[in-house]
Amino acid sequence: MKYRTILTLSIILTFSAGISAETGDSLLTFLGVVDYARQNNLQLSTAKLSKRSAALDITSARSALYPTAQTSFSAGRQFTPVQQNTSGASVGAALDISPSRYMAYKAALAGGTSEEYSFKQQERDVVYNVMTQYIRTAGALKLIEVEQENVAYQNLKRDEIAAQVEQGAASRADLLQQQANCADAQVRLLQQMQNYERQRLQLVDNAGLSYGTSYTIDTTDVMRLVTLLTADSAELHFDSLAEKEEITAQRYQLEADKALLSSSKLGYVPSLSFSGNWSVDGGTADVEPSFRIGGSLTIPLLDRRQRWLQVKNAQIRLASDEVTLDKLKRSNDLSLSQAALDDALAVDKVQAAAASAAAAHEALLAMEERYRVGASTFAELKVVQSASLQAADNYVQARFDRTVSRLSVLYETGRIDYVITLLADGKNRE
Repeated sequence: MKYRTILTLSIILTFSAGISAETGDSLLTFLGVVDYARQNNLQLSTAKLSKRSAALDITSARSALYPTAQTSFSAGRQFTPVQQNTSGASVGAALDISPSRYMAYKAALAGGTSEEYSFKQQERDVVYNVMTQYIRTAGALKLIEVEQENVAYQNLKRDEIAAQVEQGAASRADLLQQQANCADAQVRLLQQMQNYERQRLQLVDNAGLSYGTSYTIDTTDVMRLVTLLTADSAELHFDSLAEKEEITAQRYQLEADKALLSSSKLGYVPSLSFSGNWSVDGGTADVEPSFRIGGSLTIPLLDRRQRWLQVKNAQIRLASDEVTLDKLKRSNDLSLSQAALDDALAVDKVQAAAASAAAAHEALLAMEERYRVGASTFAELKVVQSASLQAADNYVQARFDRTVSRLSVLYETGRIDYVITLLADGKNRE
């Protein structure tokens, strides 16, 4: 196959789904890997445990508001002038009314909600990392195809020059130079294959897949994204800008801090306690049950400044988390601006790479014709060949880089799931 076929749009925009299934490798799909990462990524597994811990804290704080109940049985000997055995049983319940405990419960609720949003943010982080790595892996696979085409072209040119040498139409030096070109093409192919393996291993790590299994990737959805997300008309318009989960999580953390501060301050407020007790004393002549109810008011006095320290620590924690929220907002605004700039630059790079690839392709066609009629040297042809190959590589890389930059914009605006919706809608229409 002639080298110019490398530069045709059909080769640039479509490529095979990887190594043949005859190799026995496990085939990975874009959406399948994303779903697997949601379930098995180690970072998310840790986040799930934190969320469960927060749920238990809520249960504990809620339980502290409930009444307590207890029962007891007793037996013994009373040492008096008239010794006698004694036994009895009692059942009691108590309820403490403490504003401080109620505010601690509200703090636990807000903390639990904060953990929920924090988990969602980490989930989106994992999904974004897996998506971008899958696209990079697919891009590396595409570059392998380009280099394979180059190897085939260089081998074909070697055979052509060898035939010309036998006919006396080309020099032995040209053949030796072309053999060197073939070797260089093999080296470039091996380098791209090594890059693909590195990208694939990184994908396996990001998704939490087993290292002991050999995988190939299906690029169908990736190429659909390359088309859908990077078309000149594929602008991202949303009615409103979604707030990132990490900012929402921090807002709820502030609510938890405020509730904890109120709980600490309410430690100075007296608390009420109500109790009831039913008992039977078996040591009396007439065994009759008795019932007792009571109430008490507990007024805190001296506690070696423990309440004061709790209030100060709660104030410091609240001030620190307010600063953290401001930093998150500024960082989010900066990241969004940078992502928009990178996306705009990626568009320009694709256009420049496309123009460069087309120009290099035309230059190669012209130089091949000049070489065939003896109007140029083999060294001149080699320079144009190298420029054309590099232009083809740059165009492929620019297309995938633009797809990644568009994903970055979606991620920074809290819309990374839009990618999944986009692919699902496309499949439904098919």
